[in-house]
Amino acid sequence: MKILLCLILFFACFETRAQQYYAINGIVSDEKGKAIAGATVFITNSKHVTATNDEGKFSFSNIQAGSYEIVIKMLGFNPAIQNITIKDKPIRLSVTLTESNITLNTINITANRNTTSAAERENYLAAFMKFFIGETVNSQACKILNPSVITFHFDKDKKILRASADELLEVENKALGYKIKYLLTDFELNNETGMCTVGGSPYFEEMRGGFPQQREWNVKRRLAYLSSDRHFFNAVMDNRVTEEGFIVYKIIDKLIYFSERGKDDFLIHAYDTLKFTGIHVLHIDSLFVPDSKDAKTLVSSRKIVGKDTFGIAALYIVYTGAKESPLFYKTGGPLKLLNVALSPSQKIKPKQISQIQPLANKITIDRNSGLTPVNAFKYSGYWAWLKIADLTPLDYSIDPSDEQRTVNSLESIK
Repeated sequence: MKILLCLILFFACFETRAQQYYAINGIVSDEKGKAIAGATVFITNSKHVTATNDEGKFSFSNIQAGSYEIVIKMLGFNPAIQNITIKDKPIRLSVTLTESNITLNTINITANRNTTSAAERENYLAAFMKFFIGETVNSQACKILNPSVITFHFDKDKKILRASADELLEVENKALGYKIKYLLTDFELNNETGMCTVGGSPYFEEMRGGFPQQREWNVKRRLAYLSSDRHFFNAVMDNRVTEEGFIVYKIIDKLIYFSERGKDDFLIHAYDTLKFTGIHVLHIDSLFVPDSKDAKTLVSSRKIVGKDTFGIAALYIVYTGAKESPLFYKTGGPLKLLNVALSPSQKIKPKQISQIQPLANKITIDRNSGLTPVNAFKYSGYWAWLKIADLTPLDYSIDPSDEQRTVNSLESIK
C-alpha cells in the first residue's frame, strides 16, 4: 500500500512538473511569403538561441510559463521583436521580416565615419563602454569584439550622442565566463544632463575553461546574481524576500490639488511631501498580489484621500547580503536611507541600496522575473549602476543556502 501511494505521488509530481514547460514554435518569411532560412532566433536574456531551417521554421522547447521577448535577426532584413506570454499552452508565431535599405545604411555609415575623426570616435566609444558595459570590477574584464560595427552620431546643438549597429554586438565577459550577442536598438547619451538611455536584446553563450576557471566563474556568477534586481523579483515570487536579505521601504507620492485666482483646480507634484511609510519593514505581500501561481502584480495607481491623492512614488530596496563596491562611490550614485531608523542588527549588516520607481499603474512580475510592461521601473542607486558586465541569463538561479558559501568561495580563490 505504501509503495502504491509513493508511486501515485511520484507520477502526480511528475505530471505537475511536465505541465510547467511548453514549446515555442514559429515560421519566418519575407514580405512575399517566401521562407527565410538561416535567420538567428533567440529569447532575450537567455541561452536559448537557434536558426531557422530551410522551411523558415524554428522551435524552442522546455520553456516555463512567463513573459518572453523573441528576437529574429537576418542580414539584409530589419530585426523583428515579438513579445509573448506563455500561460497554459504552447506558442505559435508567424513572423514577417521587412527588407532593410542596405545601400542607404552604407552611405550613412560612410558619411558619418568620414566626418568623425579617430580621436572623436575613441571618445565616443569610451562613453559608450561606460554606459553599456559599466564601470564595475567585472567590466574591467569585458571587451566588445567587433566595435567597428558601431556607428556614432553626435548632435552638437543638443549635445546628444547616439549609437547604432547593423550587426549584433559581440561582448566577451571573461569575469563571468559569458559571450554575449546584443541587438542594440537604442543608445542616447545627453552630455549636458548625463542621462543615458540604452535599449536592446542580448543572449548568452557560456565560455569554456578548465576546472579552476570554471569554479571562479561559478562563484562570480552567483555574486552577480545575488546583487541583481532579478534576485529580488525571484524572491518576491518565492515569498522569500526577508529570508534572502531584502528590506523594502515604500515612499508615498502625494499630489496636492489647489486653486489659483479662481481658476479650475489643477495638479502639481509635491516633491517635498515624499516620505517613507515608517520605520518598519514593509510586508511585501501588501504590494505584490498573486495573480496566479506564476505571476504577481504591483498596483501603484494613486488613491484619493480627501482632497489629497496618494500613490507609490518608489520602493527603496536594501540588500543586506553584500556591500556596495568601492568603485560605486567613485562612478555611481549612492543612495541614503533617509528618515529610516534601523535596528542595531541591521546597522552592522552590509548594504546595497537601490530605488525603483514605477512607470505604470499596474506591473506584473512572472516566474522568470520578467516584467510587464518591459520597462516597468526607473532605477537609481546600486541596480542602476550595474550594466551588461554584471548581467546573468534569465534561467540562472541558485539555492538560497548558497549565499554564504558564495562569499566563502570567493575568498578562497583570491
